[in-house]
Amino acid sequence: MISAKLPALRSLLHTRIPADKSRRFRDVLRRLKSVLAEWIKAQAKLSGITFLVAAAGFLLLRIPQALLWAVLVAIVDAFP
Repeated sequence: MISAKLPALRSLLHTRIPADKSRRFRDVLRRLKSVLAEWIKAQAKLSGITFLVAAAGFLLLRIPQALLWAVLVAIVDAFP
């Protein structure tokens, strides 16, 4: 329901918020999106490395379903 009213909400915000503050807010949002995208890329790379190391270890140890276990390890490792 909010998405249906989004154009009206945007026009209301543009009339009530000064232009300089609106510009600053858009700049902050743009930076936040950029930083979040870079963080996701870094997390994906780290998870990939974790997967490769775990998969290699599990395959050397001849653990059944080693790749599945390696995926599980990479997912759990991504949690804080």
